[in-house]
Amino acid sequence: MSENRRSIVLLSADALRADHLSSYGYHRETSPVLDELADESIRFENAYSASSHTREAVPALLTGEYPDVAVDAGYHLASETVASTLSEAGFATAGFHSNPFVSRAYGFDQGFDTFDDDLHLGQHKLIALAQRAIDKLRNRHYARADEINERSLNWLDGQSDDEPVFLWNHYMDTHGPYEPPGEYATLYTDAEVSGREAQSLYQRAIKHPESITDDERELLVDLYDAEIRYNDAKIGAFLEALRKRGLLEESLLIVTADHGDAFGEHGYYEHPRYLHDEITHVPLLIRPPGGASGTVDT
Repeated sequence: MSENRRSIVLLSADALRADHLSSYGYHRETSPVLDELADESIRFENAYSASSHTREAVPALLTGEYPDVAVDAGYHLASETVASTLSEAGFATAGFHSNPFVSRAYGFDQGFDTFDDDLHLGQHKLIALAQRAIDKLRNRHYARADEINERSLNWLDGQSDDEPVFLWNHYMDTHGPYEPPGEYATLYTDAEVSGREAQSLYQRAIKHPESITDDERELLVDLYDAEIRYNDAKIGAFLEALRKRGLLEESLLIVTADHGDAFGEHGYYEHPRYLHDEITHVPLLIRPPGGASGTVDT
């Protein structure tokens, strides 16, 4: 494979704020995998998203355009994406995620040979959003990282060895409601929180932030940090799978987020359309083939 046709792997996490990663100075070791990756990557200290919300942030990430150019007034894709450009250049392209706002219902499958957005009831926007509403009622808010990994690795294993790939995995685990699975549920807290309780607390924090007590805020942060730790472990599993396939060392790897999440620092929770650092400052690690090291402060 020639140097200018290296494979490209883009891993993005939804609602992952930079200052909750230990590689960015957080007091908890929430991201041991990304910490290790940062040692062999170029780490961008001051990377900021184009928006605090997925509807504008991911389009900007995939197109390199500002949101008012990347999408139209209805948030449908309105600009060519990196997938389109690379597909035309002979790359096999695939995307895997479960966020309805950047689904095929909004045209984001453009340029992807394979596009799995976890919306299986068709391409119509209202039907797609209705499916997501039904999923929420049964307390399935998104596809977990292990599902995304499995789907994307199955796709990778079906590709030709001599064809470069562009692979985008977008993980939703760090997006609320925060329900860390299994052993991660009590990683940072002794409280036993059911899925329904976690969903209720998260919704109340959004709608009535003034009602959240100090203990409840601490619980939200504990659960969020545990989701980060879970997602970090699954990213680690994915990177190890790439390494075993000989793909990691010959690929350009990019790890980032679309935006962050707030925890009452400015009187609100989640990620409404404000411009505070908590919801716009994102991690950005770029590992070229063979690895590199350095920090970009600008």
